[in-house]
Amino acid sequence: MTPTARPRTGALLYTETMERVPTAARRARLLVSRALRTWGLGELVEPTQLIVSELVTNAVLHAHGPTVRVAVSRPATSWLRVAVVDNSRAHPRPRAVSADDRTGRGLAIVDALADRWGTDSRERGKQVWAELLVRARPGPGTEPRRYCGTCTGLVLARAVASREGLVFKAMGLYEQLLAHQEAQHS
Repeated sequence: MTPTARPRTGALLYTETMERVPTAARRARLLVSRALRTWGLGELVEPTQLIVSELVTNAVLHAHGPTVRVAVSRPATSWLRVAVVDNSRAHPRPRAVSADDRTGRGLAIVDALADRWGTDSRERGKQVWAELLVRARPGPGTEPRRYCGTCTGLVLARAVASREGLVFKAMGLYEQLLAHQEAQHS
């Protein structure tokens, strides 16, 4: 891991080049956790780890070359960015999946958790990135809004449901999410 400071904004970049093997997703999650906890963004660790896992897994499965590079950065105080660079020029595209498919939902998950995401071509491959908005910190005496396991699970269910063309509200997930957020995060 190589942290690099940008002194004027206090923004940081954590990056690690790792072998393009299935265990790279675990290493990427550790990098995300270290960076976000260092920056005081513990509430974003869980969704960002899930995003980086999906992006690294896509690179492991579909790219070529021996390594991938993972970067976690704060391009601005209000944004968090996670990116995976690989040597493939093929850009990822969401695809239709059936309920029986064991794979193919990764980009739907990224789309559900990230505020924005995309792909940038590079001279030797591409960078797939996702950004999360860093919400303003609440005032003294109030609890910051957090992503808990239940919220993340409901977001994933929403991603799978919308991906498969199911009606989100009909599944009752919308009401579950609203009730959970009201009870736990208000």
